[in-house]
Amino acid sequence: MTKLIGTGLILVAVTACAGHEMTAVPPAAGGGPTLPTTSAPVSGPVPTPQIDAAALPPEYPKNVTTAGNDLLIKAEEGGCEKLRATVIEQTEQRVAVRLVKLDTRPGEMCPMYIREVTLTVTLDKPLGQRTLVLTAERPK
Repeated sequence: MTKLIGTGLILVAVTACAGHEMTAVPPAAGGGPTLPTTSAPVSGPVPTPQIDAAALPPEYPKNVTTAGNDLLIKAEEGGCEKLRATVIEQTEQRVAVRLVKLDTRPGEMCPMYIREVTLTVTLDKPLGQRTLVLTAERPK
């Protein structure tokens, strides 16, 4: 009976520990313990206060997410329009992206539908705490 209870306790302990992921941190050059470091996330939605979209017309996208060095801009295109995004400036304080709306069939009738697209631009380094400035251009 004691052996059965002991085996049961071992199974419970092993099962409880199995759900936790363990990661090893290599020792520091000095041989002392090393603690894991935390840094700002490099993926996720860009907070609205961090986006300067004052130069954008109301219909342009302002929903931006980061994924590593990439900015993912959710947008809508319709009919004969195509939206493009280009990084035009990167400094320590800000990143500027120009959104360009192109008319792919000027002067022609276009279907009245809207499709959601994700525009991706790649930065030299993650956006971090830098301000994202969005500007717009519509070529004539």
